[in-house]
Amino acid sequence: HSYYSDNISITAGILGSYINDNSSNFNLYPGFDLGYDLTARHRVFASINKSLRLPTFTDLFYSGPKNIGNPELLPEEAMSVEAGFKYSNNYSKSSVSFFYRNSENLIEWVRHKDSLETSKWMTQNLTSVATIGVQFSYSMDVKKKWKNQPVRSIVLNYSFIDQQVQSGKCDTKYSLNYLKH
Repeated sequence: HSYYSDNISITAGILGSYINDNSSNFNLYPGFDLGYDLTARHRVFASINKSLRLPTFTDLFYSGPKNIGNPELLPEEAMSVEAGFKYSNNYSKSSVSFFYRNSENLIEWVRHKDSLETSKWMTQNLTSVATIGVQFSYSMDVKKKWKNQPVRSIVLNYSFIDQQVQSGKCDTKYSLNYLKH
């Protein structure tokens, strides 16, 4: 549901999930977004959301030359928080935001640290993965700013991400394989 006034926007939603095979069969996943226009060009925003990812058929059952599925996987859940600032004028837009995500039971392909390179990866639930970061974006419509230019627009984006993974004595295939910058 959304509410809009002159300077404020509020959006709230909720997902109800019933999983027959799960010990806690019914769960709620709420989300809340808030935006406030400081001026016609300046806006602050914040959001908090709880999310769910069910294991895929591949995660649960696929067995191949390098992977083994795990039918005992639990759903992955995460709590995400983001806050930031946006600026816009007639020819450009920019934003900066800070975010934090805490994942529980993250579904990941893992293998023991002492395993051979030829050992198969198996899906498991990791106990906790915390992600923190900042992102910046800037875009300019060059044609609106300066007429008769061969360049139509300029877009710059940057993200910094740091993750803390509790994987025990396991190597992870994807969780620690991300671009920091």
